[in-house]
Amino acid sequence: MVIKEKKRRKKPPSENDEIEQDLDCRYLSACESISRIFQYDIHHRSVPVLCLYVHLPGEQLLTLKDNQNIVEAVNQEAAHQTMLTHWMTINKTSEEARSLTYAEFPTAKLRSERKIVLTVASSGIASLLLPGGRTAHSRFDIPIELFEGTTCAVRQQTQLAGLLTECSLIIWDEAPMANKFAFEAVDRTLKDIVSFKNESAANLPFVGKTILMGGDFRQVLPVIPKGD
Repeated sequence: MVIKEKKRRKKPPSENDEIEQDLDCRYLSACESISRIFQYDIHHRSVPVLCLYVHLPGEQLLTLKDNQNIVEAVNQEAAHQTMLTHWMTINKTSEEARSLTYAEFPTAKLRSERKIVLTVASSGIASLLLPGGRTAHSRFDIPIELFEGTTCAVRQQTQLAGLLTECSLIIWDEAPMANKFAFEAVDRTLKDIVSFKNESAANLPFVGKTILMGGDFRQVLPVIPKGD
């Protein structure tokens, strides 16, 4: 008697397309997986996006410091003014505030105080989404080819130099997409311009101006085979 065993058909190995998983925000690299398994700090902050807490009047959450008296903390004026209540108060008194979204309040406040806010982005498409936005290369005259020690093509006592000197806030969208030499070039140029009037400011990063960098810090540039 001859017994023939049935050959089992092997299933083809499933393809693991890591590029598609990354585009779908489902891919976890090895280093990130280890960080999540051991519960290490990934973003070094509690939440990447700060949500507006909605609450009824007098029923907001209160955070206490160590060894802080509860009665004193409750009676503080700041405990009764939250972001939501202050936002509602401004909407009652100001007609202009009613036409603004919550995210537009910081920029509108600075401009109402006659302070200059510059909004730039690394790409032209992203700059169109910003109010008065331009690309960083266009706004700061950053050269296309960047090297270590590169400076922007901004001369002292020009209109652009005066604008950079007087601005109080620079919002840079898609910051992770920009070359680090671009930030160094802007920093070096600001120090060169401002040191003409204030020598002590040249010792501060970006001469002490507030630089708000936005974007996905996990986003990287496309990988080009045999690229530089």
